[in-house]
Amino acid sequence: MVLVGTEIATGGPGTDVSEFEDNWLAGVFQNQDADNIVALNIHEYIHTQQNGEPQDLLGLAISEGACDFITELVMGRKMQNNYIQYGRAHEKELKEAFKRDMFTSDYMQWMYNGSQAETVADLGYFMGYAICTAYYQQAENKPQAVKDIIELDYLDTLAVEHFLEKSGYYEPGTVNKAALQKDYAAKRPYVLRLEPFPNGSLEADTAVKEMRIVFSRPMNTHAYSISYGERGKESFPITGLGGYSEDGTVLTLKIALQPDHEYEFLITDRSFRSTEGYPLKPLEVKFKTR
Repeated sequence: MVLVGTEIATGGPGTDVSEFEDNWLAGVFQNQDADNIVALNIHEYIHTQQNGEPQDLLGLAISEGACDFITELVMGRKMQNNYIQYGRAHEKELKEAFKRDMFTSDYMQWMYNGSQAETVADLGYFMGYAICTAYYQQAENKPQAVKDIIELDYLDTLAVEHFLEKSGYYEPGTVNKAALQKDYAAKRPYVLRLEPFPNGSLEADTAVKEMRIVFSRPMNTHAYSISYGERGKESFPITGLGGYSEDGTVLTLKIALQPDHEYEFLITDRSFRSTEGYPLKPLEVKFKTR
């Protein structure tokens, strides 16, 4: 086995992180010691025994939580990761919030979110761990339960959903996938319009120096995500940001336009989120100048 990434795994309370702008690593290192490397090796080895790529947040969380749960069984003691400790203390509210998102591909608030987390990063690991713990506890045949946890096929979403149901983690009848997905989709913000000319315009004025994106809901004003379109940099009109309106419903972009030129860019869901935490519905913007 080749172990990579020990610059984080081997850190401890005495590790100097003073040059980092956020406190994420300091929080990670606070509860780590040299024995962490053993748990990490077990966790990563379990990944090599798993089957298929997770298709949604539920599958991804279980795939990571399974590794933590099996690590706990092997080592014979409770895991003390930051997300495990925080999760145990806040499980009730996390359980409901996770149910809202688990049938989507919205990972940002739950997985691999490092310094972007509002509380503790990687709480999806805890949710998967809690589900696997419940599955193991309800099983009469413990060796078979371990096999089920390790060998779950993540490409098969029905198998993953059956695993969740069998775990009994959520009360029977409280998880309605279709209803949850419908509610989630209804709460996602979207772009109401562009100003001063509409998306798809063929008569954009080159004298315009600012474009405004008007959203359907107040947005998190600390983040945005805009990418090049298929034509790349040559068709990208944005030169800077003018900032959000006070109520978070409008983002102003600085633009520079040339005559008789086609422009395009993508407003993505990677960072744009409403104040309630829902990702923006992506939009491709295209227009042409006179």
